[in-house]
Amino acid sequence: MGNINDYSKFWMGNDVNDRYYDPITGEVNKPSGKDIFALIGYQRAIGNFVRIVTGNNIPVQFSGTDSYTDGKTVNLSAGINNGNFDVAVGLALHEGSHIKLTDFGILKRGLSTYIAQTLYDLGQTKGVNTYAMNDLVKNMLNVVEDRRIDKYIQTEAPGYRGYYEAMYGYYFNDKVIDKALKSHAWGEVELENYMNHVINFINPNRTLDLLPGLRTMWNILELKNISRLKTTEEALNVSLEMVKELLTNLPDAGTEGTEPTEPTEPTEPGEPGEPGEGGTESKGGNCDTPLTTEQRITNKITFLDQCMKAPNCTESDTTRLTAYKDKFTKMLDTDLS
Repeated sequence: MGNINDYSKFWMGNDVNDRYYDPITGEVNKPSGKDIFALIGYQRAIGNFVRIVTGNNIPVQFSGTDSYTDGKTVNLSAGINNGNFDVAVGLALHEGSHIKLTDFGILKRGLSTYIAQTLYDLGQTKGVNTYAMNDLVKNMLNVVEDRRIDKYIQTEAPGYRGYYEAMYGYYFNDKVIDKALKSHAWGEVELENYMNHVINFINPNRTLDLLPGLRTMWNILELKNISRLKTTEEALNVSLEMVKELLTNLPDAGTEGTEPTEPTEPTEPGEPGEPGEGGTESKGGNCDTPLTTEQRITNKITFLDQCMKAPNCTESDTTRLTAYKDKFTKMLDTDLS
């Protein structure tokens, strides 16, 4: 993708100066500060896109700095401009699709209703308490449900696929993430590293044999056949299987972490959104070299940054994750030797 607005420029135009060009004087009378008229136009267009694609009259409002849905309304950051319009459209369609397709009643009833006691017991042996287990299942469900609804919209409204590609490129194909995947930075057997890989399953640089059980989790998700999941409850059942596989491969609480698995020769990657069976060959990393304490903390910070950048990260999530990030950042500022 050459330009972040490759998909809207043909009708929106590339040069905002055209909007304010006075053919009589030959001058461009562009207003200072925010372009209110342009912002109104962007907001109206995005609202129309959401209503057309979902078939529902879903309200779209623009306020604050977070983008999310409460199950009834889509809220997007007010900072939309002609430089990030495609991403904003993709994000709006994503959040609107949650309203159309996601069963928010599952979260309202509480995930503990669906989590078997045996899974809680397994978590306890791995140092994952009840609260952390609920959080883990919720995060895994977010990933699976996102892939399910995005596939639905891409299939039902293929003309809008470009906007989804812009969103995925912005949120998930970040250079920092590419580097982490290629260098095997998330190669130690830790819960955060598993989630880093799962979140980035759609990244063509994924390496499925870096951690034990990771390829099994990929096979459980079956991303190529994600459209088989018709409901949020079905997505939750897949999420629970993935969490069980993840926990099974974690070391027991109080024991040393296991060494990372040497990756096998990967197969060719698929395109984002249409993944292949494996990842690309990683370069510049050495799985046999233990990570330093500083590297481990840096990996955790990277993971938290990505969580906060995710489209479904709410304001309350951001507050909680920022507190964790600040704690780890302060640790980096101390003597870790």
